[in-house]
Amino acid sequence: MRSAMVRKVDELGRVVIPKEMRRVLNIKSGSSVELDVNENNEIVLKKFSELSNAAIFAEKLANVVYSTYNIPCLVSDDDRILFAKGVNRKNYEGKQIEFELDSQRGFHRFKGKLFQGQDERFNYVYISKLESNGFECGYLVLLLSEDIDKQTMKNIEVLCSFVGDLLEM
Repeated sequence: MRSAMVRKVDELGRVVIPKEMRRVLNIKSGSSVELDVNENNEIVLKKFSELSNAAIFAEKLANVVYSTYNIPCLVSDDDRILFAKGVNRKNYEGKQIEFELDSQRGFHRFKGKLFQGQDERFNYVYISKLESNGFECGYLVLLLSEDIDKQTMKNIEVLCSFVGDLLEM
């Protein structure tokens, strides 16, 4: 999408981002945006992703879950998959996420496919929100061929909380 739109700046310095641009960029009420000035003195507005800025933590989370529990997993911000571990990375990384969760904490269980191109052997998908400063900043997605026990799930929830705490620092 490349289209220029002219908007007036109000007396408080605010500019409204057109609805179509918000929809395409998945900018919702409460989403953070990043403003920058480039070398041509142009204002650049980008959707801000705490997880992509803290990529080392997100990648470590995927590595720990896979190496400790041998569970293939994905880490995404609220738009796209950032890291994949235990699966063919090119089939997942960079792809748009195609789900939304309600406000409950913990893992949500889904039976079936959530992603276009999802590997057929994964019948169970568990998704947990990653939160920083009380705001949703991404997801941990577990891909399983069989169900998982409650203690393992609880341990992974603790890891998700820990990563959220690190992002708040």
